[in-house]
Amino acid sequence: MTTPAVEIRNLCFGYEEHEVLHNINLTVSPGDFAMVVGPNGGGKSTLLRLMLGLLKPRYGSVRILGESPEVARRQMAYVPQSLEFDHNFPISVLETVLLGRLEHYSFLGPRRRDRQAALEALEGVGLKQEARRPFAELSGGQRQRVLIAQALASHPSLLLLDEPGANLDAPGVAAIYGLLKELSQRLTIVMVSHNLTMVEPFATHVVCVNHTADMHRIDQVSQEDLHVGNWIHIFHHACPVTQDGQEADPCAGPHLGQEEGHAHG
Repeated sequence: MTTPAVEIRNLCFGYEEHEVLHNINLTVSPGDFAMVVGPNGGGKSTLLRLMLGLLKPRYGSVRILGESPEVARRQMAYVPQSLEFDHNFPISVLETVLLGRLEHYSFLGPRRRDRQAALEALEGVGLKQEARRPFAELSGGQRQRVLIAQALASHPSLLLLDEPGANLDAPGVAAIYGLLKELSQRLTIVMVSHNLTMVEPFATHVVCVNHTADMHRIDQVSQEDLHVGNWIHIFHHACPVTQDGQEADPCAGPHLGQEEGHAHG
């Protein structure tokens, strides 16, 4: 049996008394391109942070490539919406991409193979010719492509992205999604985005997140809902309901999921 790229079981997460995600069950298989959609505040970015191991479930478990996120971290990479940085800091494009290789450095710093991996990643995003250019001089779209190159430099099996085209103009968005289409041929991708129409031709699944979550194959979702970005029609509220009409809480009280949360993070 093939090991899932992402396997989430009975996951609940919250900050103090505020529950953000409730009873999440998801399986992303190797080679899938899963598009994560939902309203602001619904828990999309929180779900990515749980996959990365930056947050720990209150209950339930997260497994990445059969391991805990902490163990699997070197096999996955993350691309944020944008990068906050000092525009006066003298870092080149190549040096920025090399940051994605930090865990591979020797005690003397980056080696020849690290630089080669960084240059190959830049070539993959069409920016090898900009390797020596200051990162701060790039356009927004170019910077985002550099961040994707930084992620690719570590040779991940799983790529996680959080709204990579959110702050870009139309040509920048088109370039990023064109690149993602190419990457989808060789990587498992989980991406938060509202732009369903750009990804629909090559995504395999849509994951609707609004405190709970529901996952569908793209070919099982109506074209009308995809084209208007209508995640509300796609989403089916799957939480169990008790006889008195109140939502049952599988995350309340000690149970096996609680033990899994502590064991696997």
